[in-house]
Amino acid sequence: MARREEGLLGRFYRYATHANVPREAFLEAALAAALEHPEVWRRFVAKVGWGTIDGWAHVAEPPAVDTQDEVVGGRTDITLRWHGHAPIVLELKIHEPPLAPQVETYLATAHVAAVAKHVTHLPVRHHAEYRWLGVVAWQRFRELDWPGAPLVLRQLHHLIDTLGVSMPRIHLHALSGMLASWDAWNTFDGWSLHASRLVAGAWSPAGLALVTRNKRQPPIEQKHARYAYLLWCNPWSWDVQLGAYAGLYVGRPATPTLVEGLPDLLLTLHVNPASAVAKALEADPQFGAAITTWLGRGSDATREVSPVDSKWEFVRVRASVLSLLAAENQQQTFNDWFRARAAELVADGIIARVSAAASGTPVPASVAGVDPAEGPPDPQDAG
Repeated sequence: MARREEGLLGRFYRYATHANVPREAFLEAALAAALEHPEVWRRFVAKVGWGTIDGWAHVAEPPAVDTQDEVVGGRTDITLRWHGHAPIVLELKIHEPPLAPQVETYLATAHVAAVAKHVTHLPVRHHAEYRWLGVVAWQRFRELDWPGAPLVLRQLHHLIDTLGVSMPRIHLHALSGMLASWDAWNTFDGWSLHASRLVAGAWSPAGLALVTRNKRQPPIEQKHARYAYLLWCNPWSWDVQLGAYAGLYVGRPATPTLVEGLPDLLLTLHVNPASAVAKALEADPQFGAAITTWLGRGSDATREVSPVDSKWEFVRVRASVLSLLAAENQQQTFNDWFRARAAELVADGIIARVSAAASGTPVPASVAGVDPAEGPPDPQDAG
């Protein structure tokens, strides 16, 4: 068994117990371990075609894999070495590729390829001795699969999915679906905006006053597998980020939609799990009792508390949009679902306890005073 593969869980534990470890570090460890597997390497190098470059027949053989090598002007992520030949440096990024100057720094001593979510052209200056190999998408590693593929590769696949760094290939049914659903997106935008106002109206008498979109707020959000409107507490706090989302959920790797191929209706309370509000709710027995009551309701919806795919969505309720297809008045059915879900959260005492937790937490002066007309800042990359 390869050295890195054996130590992978221990390395992840060390990363997890240290502050400020970038997500690239986890990908670096998992990718280095996978590339050390001879079969993974042979299939990867055949996929990217490096062995067809004139004079590069040696890359068909598995390389020695090093990480975090210091070079003049920087530190490489992964370095692949063959005796008697120039090395290849892999520079890893979560989203966008590295900038051209960083690539050129490594080109002084090695061939260079980037690995990133997005493949874009970089204006890298030509080097007389070493070659810029371009950007390899994380999706290329995700597609590297076969019956009996080794565990170390399957672990890398799960990490790629969890971090959301791959861009799936576009297929015919996806392209035709874009056209078929073109009008539906605008329809659900309008419905979700109205539903968010219904939710805010239902929760305000229970003590949780949320601000909804007006003409000066950005449009509906399309992040974190949500197509939903944000309702936020004013004044907005970056430390707390207390609010809610109303709209659609399109599925995450750890939590797919309830009916395959169809989105879910979504209403979720949202807070920073490290915030004082979240800690207050964890310690509140009345909140725990309210949650127990709420979870015990009927099967008309799927109710979740701190789901595995997002601890930020600490109270979440979903139902498939399938119920809308047979409805005579689809918008009314949509609105009724959100009105009912908002009302039960009030009736079971959850909204009152969230309001109590929020009112007991002072908002830092540095983040207070957001004008409701302006809306909150664009929320940070939270779940």
